[in-house]
Amino acid sequence: MSRKKLHEVSRLATLVLHTLEKSSYANTTIVIDVGAGQGYLTHRLAAAHACIAVDFDEIQTVGSKTRGRELQRGRIKDASAERHEILYRTMRINEAGLVGLVEELGRESPEEWKYALVGLHACGDLSANTMLGAFRTSKAIKMLAVVPCCFNLITEPNGNDDASCNASGQHGFPLSKHLTELCSAYPCLSPLASSLHNHANRALLSALLLHFNLADETTEPTRGPAAENETRIPTPAGSHHKFRLNGLDAATLEGPFVPYAMEALVRLGLAGRVTEEEVRAFSELPKYANAENEVFIVHCVRSLLSRVVESLLLMDRALFLQEMEEDERGGDGMQWDMLNLFDLDVSPRNMVFVASKGK
Repeated sequence: MSRKKLHEVSRLATLVLHTLEKSSYANTTIVIDVGAGQGYLTHRLAAAHACIAVDFDEIQTVGSKTRGRELQRGRIKDASAERHEILYRTMRINEAGLVGLVEELGRESPEEWKYALVGLHACGDLSANTMLGAFRTSKAIKMLAVVPCCFNLITEPNGNDDASCNASGQHGFPLSKHLTELCSAYPCLSPLASSLHNHANRALLSALLLHFNLADETTEPTRGPAAENETRIPTPAGSHHKFRLNGLDAATLEGPFVPYAMEALVRLGLAGRVTEEEVRAFSELPKYANAENEVFIVHCVRSLLSRVVESLLLMDRALFLQEMEEDERGGDGMQWDMLNLFDLDVSPRNMVFVASKGK
């Protein structure tokens, strides 16, 4: 575990355990680590509570199981050798999935367990409508602690009242009634993610897919379980296509656009749909001649505005919890807070939302 990860895991685990210790359900709580990854946080929390490690990627789940075996054999040093049971679930993670998991566990157990959702640097919508939504919806989920990350992956309404940027019919911004009303009054606040392209090649690839009318035909690389008819990524009209390119080597990622695009097309299930000559001709179009410089300018603006944008997103989540506290869904005695959890020089994404319901 890196110094940064050790700092984050230690701080968040301490906060979670302290919050549960103060609650009336401390001895009847199962912790659900959402986006558990390699299980660093899961195994630390398992020293005090039974845990469920949930991740979309089977590779991450296997890594967490391997870490558990290494801890049992003493090959990895840790403060506590004794651990409670850890269950593993590899699944598509959304609000309905988390609520369904809790309901399933409730049917299988004769005991009335309570649940705590935790997430360390939960990406995009995972920290928004997924975890916060499940916390609001399920009465059995009594506690939440999540550190948001990857705000550029948050989905937004695409401009149509009944449409959304993701397949679940929900979006990650805005969440609160306050920000929803504000974005309706000032539409310029809504498209926060549309200009956050990470690299010139990535931006050009998005343009290439649109140029050849391939945006609706891409498929994700195989990373985890998918329900029937869930392989294809829907791209609502007017929205920006989001996709993952996993496993591209450094030389391809950092190299010229043409070989990058050819490999990316293979990863997206579009091999043979566009020839290398067509990709090269596309990249030489006058409108893309200065693409790298334009993306550089966008990055400069992004750097200047990132704190403002992130503050707005964090405020949206805080208002969501405040609204939940004010209505009946929070129950008597609901408490929540937004804290600076990590040292900023160690972990820049240092804000955590922690909330607990009453009885």
